[in-house]
Amino acid sequence: MRKALAALAAGLLLALAAASSVSGFALSWRVVKSKSVSGQFAATAVSATIKHPRGIAVRFRGSGVHGMAAWGCNKGISVASWSRQYGRGLHALPHVRGKDSCDVVASISGQGRITVQILKLR
Repeated sequence: MRKALAALAAGLLLALAAASSVSGFALSWRVVKSKSVSGQFAATAVSATIKHPRGIAVRFRGSGVHGMAAWGCNKGISVASWSRQYGRGLHALPHVRGKDSCDVVASISGQGRITVQILKLR
């Protein structure tokens, strides 16, 4: 019984280690475009084209920020587009994996120093 429990515990630890290494690799983002501005009523935007995306995200930083992301992706001759509104933080955009390319526009408004970023999954 002890050997069975020890084997089960070892298997569980091995599974957890594998899952953590995979999730650490999967969440490796690289900043493609970034812009910061300051002011009482600050606003700015960035855009980027990302070829063969594995994943795309936008990040909004600052006080009282409100952001919007719009993106259009193509696969062969098929084209589709989406838009979402987000608050502060990192937000992965859906519908991008496996596309030929995606054009992304992200805009932000807020107070003080604010930053908008477009990121791609490594």
